[in-house]
Amino acid sequence: MLSKLISNQTLVFTIGAATPAVMNIIFLPIYSLFLSPEEFGIFAFSMSVQSILIIASTFSLNTFVLRSYFEKKNQGRSKEIFGTVFLFLTFFNIVFCSFLFFTFPIVIPFLTETIPYKPFFLVLLIALFFEYIFILPMVIFRVKRKAIQYVVFNLTRQLLTFLIAIVSITQFETGILGRFLAILASNIIFSTYAIKVILEHSSLKLNWNLLKEGIIFSTPILPAAIISGLYLSIDKIMLVKYIPLNELGFYTLAASLASIINFLSLGYYRAVEPNIFNRFNLPNFQSYINKINKVLLIGLFWLGFLITLFAQDIIKIFFHPDFYYAHHFIVYFVIALTITGLRTIFGCVLHAYKVTKFDLPIILVGMISYLILFLILVPSFQVQGAFAALIIGNFMSLFASIFIVSRYIKLRSFSLTILSYVVILLVLSNLLNLELGISGFNIFIIKLLIAGFLSLIVFRYFRSNPELVPE
Repeated sequence: MLSKLISNQTLVFTIGAATPAVMNIIFLPIYSLFLSPEEFGIFAFSMSVQSILIIASTFSLNTFVLRSYFEKKNQGRSKEIFGTVFLFLTFFNIVFCSFLFFTFPIVIPFLTETIPYKPFFLVLLIALFFEYIFILPMVIFRVKRKAIQYVVFNLTRQLLTFLIAIVSITQFETGILGRFLAILASNIIFSTYAIKVILEHSSLKLNWNLLKEGIIFSTPILPAAIISGLYLSIDKIMLVKYIPLNELGFYTLAASLASIINFLSLGYYRAVEPNIFNRFNLPNFQSYINKINKVLLIGLFWLGFLITLFAQDIIKIFFHPDFYYAHHFIVYFVIALTITGLRTIFGCVLHAYKVTKFDLPIILVGMISYLILFLILVPSFQVQGAFAALIIGNFMSLFASIFIVSRYIKLRSFSLTILSYVVILLVLSNLLNLELGISGFNIFIIKLLIAGFLSLIVFRYFRSNPELVPE
């Protein structure tokens, strides 16, 4: 069992995609020594805006490339796909980023009066131009099953960004601007290697028929992807008008610590996505999807429980005391991101059926639910209202995905299991915040025993059911 896990490509790809979140969590305590909660809030707001722009800059063509690669299964055709998409995205991003440079100085003051366009957003827009370059190497590593290269690329890029940021902040006293400059510098450096990978696997000529096919496939996905990104980021963009920057900093820290849930689910999704497309129309397709869904469910539940269990300890041990209050927020992000993660496989199944028209309605169901609840609850309950809106909105999107997928294939939804898990986490979080009259050391030992027992159960379950582990 252990040797199978170590050599498992799916596991390695999942770890590779989760690396940015893990590294970010490792680095956050160091950042907290030099940056204030207000500066965390500035970074969170700015990066939320950039995350939406990154989605637009790729035109959602990465899914098309993956789907086409396994559909055509021709080396020359694959090179033509990579080359066509790269040339198109290069031209598109020149136009797109030029447009942003002219419009953002006007737009930003409408979004926030506390964070200026210069220097923060100016640096981010320059860094944005390079982001599309990294999409194709990530796809190439996945379809070619180059798991080690995938992991090393993500790991070294994140590590270099951190080192540049720390040097900038500590040696040149740039404050939070150092993190923005580090992203830009890292993007410039790694784009050279990314272009090398692209050129090795591409035929640089524009195939108009392929491009037309890609745009037709991706156009319905793009609005849904943008709104999905907006859905994940809009809380920080809107909350800046209702809460002070320091509280937004607590909110951001909690979101960052819980984001390992998101990166684990996305990493797992990116690892199994090629397998889903490759196995489509095979007799065991339904059972395969149920299997990978079950593995994802167990993995996210296990990780979410551990994060909630040790939230206070993580903040208290590793972060500056100014950030201690952030532990109250972590459980809500764990729940929200777990629900979002469970939706990824259902969306991929629809894409395997070449059904993209429902991407936007699914996201809109959650987005509209979230906005309505946000506007109703936040003025009275502030950040707690935002959490309630976020969790309910995510549930609405998940149930919409399950309902639509059921029109094409009957899959297990695990709805009652998910609802039970949410209740358990909320109860656990409240119990951990009670004054029980037990010393902190003894409580920590009890937590370790619970975590060890739960991890042993999960390990023994997979050892007894090795067929559940994807190849």
